Amino acid sequence: FLDFCLFQFANLDKAWQTLDSGNRGQLTLREFVDGFRKLGCNRFRGADEVEKITQIFRYLDGSEEGLVSKMEFDVLALLAAELSLCLSEGAGFLERLFGTELSLAWNFFDMDQSGSVDLEEWESGWRRCGYFGPSAPIFNFLDKDEEGTVDEDEFLVLKGHMHAHHEDDGREATAVR
Repeated sequence: FLDFCLFQFANLDKAWQTLDSGNRGQLTLREFVDGFRKLGCNRFRGADEVEKITQIFRYLDGSEEGLVSKMEFDVLALLAAELSLCLSEGAGFLERLFGTELSLAWNFFDMDQSGSVDLEEWESGWRRCGYFGPSAPIFNFLDKDEEGTVDEDEFLVLKGHMHAHHEDDGREATAVR
């Protein structure tokens, strides 16, 4: 849900405004479910969609009052910072191994040359190159079409999270063989 909001909206306040269409500053479970559907997030579509959305609501409802306030929703900003750190660390790791040319890293991950990697292939790739940080949050962030796979175009989004993209710190990359 968080990665969807970060991708769809300029900031989390815009996501909140869409959810809280009545501008009441708090949401009931029903309003949250309805607002969630208005957002257009399909990550949880299926028979247990409402149950999964309810789990997000319960997580955000820290006071357990049956309402999610704007302040409670803002906890997502902390999670967004954590996700940003995961992306930066993962992209930085790839940069050190493969340089700034992400197509080399992509070929390493897409060993079967199918054009996409699922979560199992993704995590295997990270293990093979010696990365022990969290990789599933990166996968979920990159899987914009919510098909359960990451293709090369989605993968190349990591370029924007590479250290060299933000600053030239003079480090040289070492290639993985």
